[in-house]
Amino acid sequence: MSFVAVACLAAFGLQEPAAPAPTATALCERFHALDAAARTNVLRSLDRTVQRMDDAATQRIVAPARGRSAWPPAAPARWFAPADYAPAMTPRILVDTNDAAHREATRAIPHAAVVADFEVGVEYDWSAGKIVQSAREPNDEQAFANRVHGYPAGADEAIANVLAVLDTTPAQRTLAAYFDHLYADRAGHVFAGVTLFDAWSSGSQIEMPDTDVIAFARDVRRDRSYRSPVPADKRRDRLYESIRAAFAEHREYRSLRIALAATFVAADPAIDATWRNLVPRCHWIWAHCGDDPGAVAKYLAKSGDRGHLLEEIDAAMVKDSRAAERRRLDLTDLAEHLRRLADRETTRAGG
Repeated sequence: MSFVAVACLAAFGLQEPAAPAPTATALCERFHALDAAARTNVLRSLDRTVQRMDDAATQRIVAPARGRSAWPPAAPARWFAPADYAPAMTPRILVDTNDAAHREATRAIPHAAVVADFEVGVEYDWSAGKIVQSAREPNDEQAFANRVHGYPAGADEAIANVLAVLDTTPAQRTLAAYFDHLYADRAGHVFAGVTLFDAWSSGSQIEMPDTDVIAFARDVRRDRSYRSPVPADKRRDRLYESIRAAFAEHREYRSLRIALAATFVAADPAIDATWRNLVPRCHWIWAHCGDDPGAVAKYLAKSGDRGHLLEEIDAAMVKDSRAAERRRLDLTDLAEHLRRLADRETTRAGG
């Protein structure tokens, strides 16, 4: 058992357990069975206990948290308007997420959340380069699910803070501003909650209306020579390929930083499956840089090419990955301890 687990157990008079903590699913079911007042009390008691834990792994996550109200609201969702880029195109209509047409059109486009099992109240706005409130604040059940999945209160701010420190490239901000617009089809339907980044990340065949294509030419390439309808010729093909290449570049940039932010707070975060090979490498980076986001930002800037960086890390891990593994185990123990505290608090509440 690692230092974190031993320290936590000692601090609260708990004996080393003979059996694993209940699963996150079982704890959430128990929590759901409580009445609303009991759920609120359980969550508050759990969070107060975690705030008093003095191990480094916990404190680097919870201590800097300022609370959701400290951050500005997120900007309203945006989409490219035909009137601005392709006046001949059909005016656009926003389709709500509850609409059957939305579900049918986007069933193959999952939302590219930073961490899949984590409902956040604070997030990083890639297009604005700042930390903001998410669209909705997690309710008590969602907050409790966060805890039993290993995310203490303040973990969302910790992730957002890391991303804010690591997002240092102006050209990527321009690409984020483009790909964070909402996705639309050629018929003029704009799909709420689904960004171009989500659509391109899905790997599914997506529509490329003239409005969005011309917006890329003008806003990213600073090329105002395209007009709608864009002829189906080699020039259009080159523009399409430019968008594909820009997305691949931006996704590569964003994915490494998301993996780093997620592993700042979790041993094995539920990030995009295609990025999971980054997780052990990110633990190595954090151990190498002393869990200092500023030091990690400098390390990334110094390393330059991502392929070379990963080769360098892999070579270093072959020689010695003990510090990275200790770090991962500390976060594993933190998640286990959160489930034990949740077990204790829900049991006390009669769950």
